[in-house]
Amino acid sequence: MLLNARLHKQEKERRHLEVSNRQRITIHKLAFEEVGDPSVRDFRCFLDGCGHIFCRAADAEAAKPFEKPTIAGMPALGAAGEKGKVKVFGMPPSCNAIGPVLLAMDAGAGNLEMCNLMEGEQMKPEFLAMNPFHHIPTIKDGEYAIAESNASIRYLAMKYKPEYYPTADPQACGRIDFAMESFGGDVYPKWSKVVYPLMGFSGPAEDPTKASAELTEILETWVAHFLKGKFVNGDTLTIADFKVGPFLFALAQPGIEAKAEFKASDRVKKYVEDFVAASPACAMLSEAGGFAVKEYIAMKAAA
Repeated sequence: MLLNARLHKQEKERRHLEVSNRQRITIHKLAFEEVGDPSVRDFRCFLDGCGHIFCRAADAEAAKPFEKPTIAGMPALGAAGEKGKVKVFGMPPSCNAIGPVLLAMDAGAGNLEMCNLMEGEQMKPEFLAMNPFHHIPTIKDGEYAIAESNASIRYLAMKYKPEYYPTADPQACGRIDFAMESFGGDVYPKWSKVVYPLMGFSGPAEDPTKASAELTEILETWVAHFLKGKFVNGDTLTIADFKVGPFLFALAQPGIEAKAEFKASDRVKKYVEDFVAASPACAMLSEAGGFAVKEYIAMKAAA
């Protein structure tokens, strides 16, 4: 009976979330899974390719169709390389999802697998078998599948790029985990209130100036503690950089300063420059058929 009730609930949620690519609906109360800060709003919305409700003004410019780009020195996105069998289900503008994608590409382990939630792909039986919570990032390595950004990044590094998560050094791993968890728990909620409204992933902050000031304060604390060197763990990349790099990359975009009242510090901008230069895979942050973080923020800022 409990199983039947659970299946009934999942089916009810599935029907509620199925929204066609062109359909728009007005929703008065949304609990944003990615933001984690439910709010009562009244605006146009539809499902995005990140697995969450995607909201925007009715007259906002639509993104052009996604095209899988080819990055120099890396396998074509979505096509297997020499050992690239891992599929990372995600969407380029999602900073939560793109980190595991970049790491999989950097390691030569796999590539982006677009999950078209507009067509309900996240609710198909084969996707729910991988992740019954029907959101991304979700990765599949052969018959093995897991989800969540931090779990996916750790797994990919331990199997395909162990130098990025040196388990033989508990203190290094502790620092890496501390950086990732504190960013997710302390910085990300403030980041969401500044960046997501511009990207259309949430309604506007009640007080944008206050939201920007709070993000500036908490980010300064995080940067001072964890970016004493070039990267989180000194002069070499770790999984922590693939976790936080996309978020800081977003903050360094001109559109955020122009429209969201937030100016990234020189230290953050230098970190982003170093991170992008350290891995060819990071080219996907700038170019992904109109859906890259850079492209998407620029498009929304110009709307």
